[in-house]
Amino acid sequence: SAGAIVKDRFGRLILPVLFHLLTLGPAAGFILAKSRYGFQGGFLSFYPLFFAKARQYLFWGHMWYCVYLFILSLACLPLFSYLRRRPEIVQGINRFLQGGAAFLVPLLLIALLEALLRPFYPGYQSFWGDWANVAVYLFFLIMGFIAGQSQELLDGIMNRRIPYLLAALLLSAIYLTGKEHFFTVPTYGQLTALSFLWGMAAFTWVFALIGLFRKHLRGNSPILRYLSETSFSLYLFHYYIVSLLNFLLLKTGWGNRRVWLLSTLGTYALFALLFEYVIRRSRLLRSLCGIKKRQAC
Repeated sequence: SAGAIVKDRFGRLILPVLFHLLTLGPAAGFILAKSRYGFQGGFLSFYPLFFAKARQYLFWGHMWYCVYLFILSLACLPLFSYLRRRPEIVQGINRFLQGGAAFLVPLLLIALLEALLRPFYPGYQSFWGDWANVAVYLFFLIMGFIAGQSQELLDGIMNRRIPYLLAALLLSAIYLTGKEHFFTVPTYGQLTALSFLWGMAAFTWVFALIGLFRKHLRGNSPILRYLSETSFSLYLFHYYIVSLLNFLLLKTGWGNRRVWLLSTLGTYALFALLFEYVIRRSRLLRSLCGIKKRQAC
C-alpha cells in the first residue's frame, strides 16, 4: 500500500539521514572546521555552528542521495500506483524499448535535460534549486520502475552490455578531453554541448552497469551476501572515517598519493572493524543500516 511504502522509505532513508545530521555530520564538520577554517574551540562549541552554517560544513553531505530518493519516491507514488493498475502501459513501453534503436529515445531525453538545465543549475545538492539533478534523477527513477517490471527488457540490456560499455567509455573520453583541453572556460554553447555529452555518457554507463551486474553478479555467494549486508553501512559511515584519516595523515607532510592510498585502504580496514565489532552488535545501528537479521558474531 501507499502508506506502507511511505513508512518503509522513511525508515530506510530519512532515519539514517537524521542519525547522520545529529552525529556523523557534525563530527566530520568539526574536522573540516579545524583543518580548513582554523576553528579553535571544542566539539561542543562547534556543534550549533554546524547547523548555523550548514552549507559551509556540508550539512547532510553524502546523505543528499537518501533525501533526493525519498522526495522523488513520494512524488512518483501516484504515478507508480496508477501504472501498477494499468500494466498494459508499462508493457507497451517495455516492448517499444526492446525494439532496435528505441533505447536512443530515453538516451536523448536524458541528454536534452542535461543540455537545457545543467548550464543554469550546475549542481549543489540542496534539492531546491538543483533542478538539473532533480530532473535527471527523476527520469532515471521512472525508467527504473518501468524496466524493473520487464525481465525481457533487462535481459536485452544484459545482452547489449558490451556495446553500452564501449559507448560509455567513448563518450566519457570525449567529454573529459573536451572539458580538460578545449573548453576549460566554456561559453554557453560549449557548456551545453558538454552537458549533452555528459547526459549520454550517464545513460550508457547506467545501462552498461545494469547489464554487467545482471550477467556477473546474480549469484548468492558468501561474498555477495556480505557486501549486500555491509554496503549501506559503508555508505553511512565512510565519510567520517575518510575525513578523520585525511586530517591525521595530512599532518605528516607525506605526498598526496601516499595520503590517498593510506586513507583509502585505512577507510576500508577501519570500517571492517567498526562493522564487525560495533554495527553488527548494535540493534539501533543494524536497523539504521538496513540489516534485517542479526548474523552470528
